[in-house]
Amino acid sequence: MSDVETRFAKDESLHSTLAFWSQLARTNRQYSTLTEDYDPAERSFNSLDRFFFFFLCVDSLRDWLKTCPPEALQFWREKFDGTLEWKICRDVSNSFKHLELNSPQLDGPVTIIREYRWADRHRISIIANGTVLPLFDVARVLWTKIGEFVSEADEFLPPRGRGVGDEFAS
Repeated sequence: MSDVETRFAKDESLHSTLAFWSQLARTNRQYSTLTEDYDPAERSFNSLDRFFFFFLCVDSLRDWLKTCPPEALQFWREKFDGTLEWKICRDVSNSFKHLELNSPQLDGPVTIIREYRWADRHRISIIANGTVLPLFDVARVLWTKIGEFVSEADEFLPPRGRGVGDEFAS
């Protein structure tokens, strides 16, 4: 039995050992929905809701690492903390959950805008630190980094249980 398996064997709770993988699967479903259904021309709030739910799932993914050995959360922090995409994710997620942000990550309030551009019609973007960034691009960078994290931090993550797949298998 590996060191990680030994550490997780102490707590037989499926909730604690599969929590990270369950949240990763939930995040994958949100990303898939976002990428499959995204239509820049859509004027309803459906696209905006998909972005909010994806960012909320990514933000929660980090929280579920608290059920893992401390090295997993430290590895996450080294990969994500300080990046613009993570700051955007945190502020969008927290603005969705709370009336006011007590400690915003960005240099200003969360400002989501719907742009009109000839090339991609309407596009949902965020103004972050004085730059307009499409939320779709931010989501794509985050999902790519999550895939890298899972691959690189595998030794610190709990073993996958029954019914837990590889969200990044091709």
